[in-house]
Amino acid sequence: MNEKNYLRVTEILKPFTGVEFVPEFILQPAAERGTAVHKMVEGKLKGFEPVDVPENLLGYMQSFDHFFGEWEDKFEDGNLDIEKRLYNDKYEITGMIDCVLKINDRIHIIDWKTSSSVYHHWDVQLSAYSLLYLLELGELNNENIIPLIVKLDKNGKPPKILEVSNIEENIDIFLKCLDLYRYFKMGATR
Repeated sequence: MNEKNYLRVTEILKPFTGVEFVPEFILQPAAERGTAVHKMVEGKLKGFEPVDVPENLLGYMQSFDHFFGEWEDKFEDGNLDIEKRLYNDKYEITGMIDCVLKINDRIHIIDWKTSSSVYHHWDVQLSAYSLLYLLELGELNNENIIPLIVKLDKNGKPPKILEVSNIEENIDIFLKCLDLYRYFKMGATR
């Protein structure tokens, strides 16, 4: 769990994504791949070049390199948070944002994805992270928040960069999911 024992955004959304119906022999390697790629991306953003990248992850890192090449000048000290865990006492939720990048007055909430498909619940997840970040700042004006999904390509092609729109609508959906999760005590049934 986490230090405050709050519900994680991803755990709240899990029953609504269908991931519970994915066989473990598919889910486990995908989760391990995602974790490994996240760690290498985090290291690269901190200035460490990954060494001995496993063959099955090489394409994802080449895909990230495309992204990084275009955005490198924006990744400067003082405007970047990596793997930022946020808590909110009002909702008793937590979420780990892969990357928060501040460019001028805009805040980019970035999430790295390694899935082969694009899933509609990602918009809700990134909007929930945006909500957490806004609550951390003590404001609810989402005009300066830009949630971005960076879907890395396993073959090393440039990633798909998907900007989340309808943040308010997605936050509303997330809060309804949270209510349902708690109402049906879904944490106890899983």
